[in-house]
Amino acid sequence: MNPQVFVSSDANPQVATVNVTFTANVVPLTGNSVPTGTVAFVINGTTAGTATLNDGHASFVTAALPAGTNTVVVKYSGDSTHSASVSAPFQETIYNGPVMTGLSRRYAANGVEITITGRNFGASQGSSTVTFHKVPVTSSPNHPVIWSDTSITASVPLKATTGNIVVTVGGAASNPLGFTVAPSPAVTDVQPRSGPVRTTITVTGTNLLDLDGNALVSFGSLFGTIVSQSSTSIEVIVPDGATTGPVRVHANGTGYSGPIFTVN
Repeated sequence: MNPQVFVSSDANPQVATVNVTFTANVVPLTGNSVPTGTVAFVINGTTAGTATLNDGHASFVTAALPAGTNTVVVKYSGDSTHSASVSAPFQETIYNGPVMTGLSRRYAANGVEITITGRNFGASQGSSTVTFHKVPVTSSPNHPVIWSDTSITASVPLKATTGNIVVTVGGAASNPLGFTVAPSPAVTDVQPRSGPVRTTITVTGTNLLDLDGNALVSFGSLFGTIVSQSSTSIEVIVPDGATTGPVRVHANGTGYSGPIFTVN
């Protein structure tokens, strides 16, 4: 029976002229024998290289992929026990410009700071841009943009809506990464408004939970224990050590201070 052939890469997407390592894994469908022999790495219909299997694995490194989507197929030669086999096509994307690899947050409210990680951003911003669903980020004293070749720290623009983040350097756009713009919380009331520590109070308002359905309520630097929660109402226990001050709800990377709770 033909073994299964799998292919993966160590960076997808990747920047043009930078090495990509493709790894083939040949797995028998039955039995415990390890496939031996060779594999051919076929890229865009042309054999780019061959490698000998070691414990069923083999790798091939190249920096010669053109910009765009490259189709990689691995062909296994077979051995005395295992038949020849071919992997499913693997799509490797190559960019001439910047590449984003991650976001510090996958959602946040407008004005919240996030960090974009990646490669090929350039040492400083210059004329480069980062946009949230086509809305550009602008640097200001309260919301500075911190730019390096591998990371960008910026605040979600106030007019941004849910969509893709894109970094553009020298006219070349990066791969897009999806980002959700979430609502900011608002507190309309706290009842009761006074009592000793360990009092259970009810905080009412809107958008009191983050998009994962979690609630956080603080009293100064201390967080209360949540008893029950919804997007419009939270029951929370005033923590030991709390002092008189506003009740603050935290959600989607930002917070809202409501009425003062007096500890007596």
